[in-house]
Amino acid sequence: MKRIGVKMWRALGALIEILVKRIQYKTRVEDKIDAIIEKQRNLERRQVRVEIILAAWRDDRAVVHSLYDVYKKEFDGNSYIDEFYKEYCKKPIKRSKK
Repeated sequence: MKRIGVKMWRALGALIEILVKRIQYKTRVEDKIDAIIEKQRNLERRQVRVEIILAAWRDDRAVVHSLYDVYKKEFDGNSYIDEFYKEYCKKPIKRSKK
């Protein structure tokens, strides 16, 4: 009877060790997934910033305004882009000669 109890405790200890390793592995995988998602979000944020600047360079006001709205809604803005947008809005509109 004593041998059976010892074997059960060893089996239980091995099972607990396996469960702990699986939890640690799952945690590492989740951390890596979170890091990838954060990198993707940063990349999207940078892409929208560049698109805003390029649209301003092309003097495409409608695109600048729509991209800035997306940027504020999705990424909560950025001091540089906010200042850039304010300065761009102050710039006079070029009228085409007909």
